[in-house]
Amino acid sequence: MLDNKQNILTFLIEHRLFAPSVSAFATLLGYVNRTKIYRLINNKIRKVETIDQIWNDTCKLFGISEEQLIEIAVITERAKWFYDLINKYQFDKQDTLWPEQILATFVDKNYTLLPTHFVNEVLPLLEDISVQ
Repeated sequence: MLDNKQNILTFLIEHRLFAPSVSAFATLLGYVNRTKIYRLINNKIRKVETIDQIWNDTCKLFGISEEQLIEIAVITERAKWFYDLINKYQFDKQDTLWPEQILATFVDKNYTLLPTHFVNEVLPLLEDISVQ
């Protein structure tokens, strides 16, 4: 999915990494006309130069390199995958610290508080990923 600049930008914009909306992102970039960003999101850009301009403007605005923008996208994609994954299991989400507790569980490698199905089905996948 994150195999080119357009897909990376679209993913980051749709997931509101830099602004709360597509329109707000266009405003942050200083674009008076938001058409360029909406065309990007809707895969209707005709010129590669337009994608490059949005890419470069994004890097410049946030003071990041192209590599960092790609890393942000990869981290976000993995975080979304993990969030979607844990959302399928019964966790005590009433406690506002539940994300921290899950992270602490992985750091401490004490899985007794995690749902059994999660430990049996997901933990082996996560351990495989961490080895790679």
